[in-house]
Amino acid sequence: ALDSLSDLELQSELAASRENSEEAPKVQILREIETAELAHMTPFEALNRLVEWQARLRKEK
Repeated sequence: ALDSLSDLELQSELAASRENSEEAPKVQILREIETAELAHMTPFEALNRLVEWQARLRKEK
């Protein structure tokens, strides 16, 4: 469920970025999330990355 949600969000952000260049940083963050290989991190490292992305996405709103 999480993958499909992030895919939908990414598609939505990509569409928005074509119309509004201010969305570009958010799209960049979503691409980082999409390409991150969390399985190769310890649970603590992965959680830290998720918290970092969440903070960055909130800042971009």
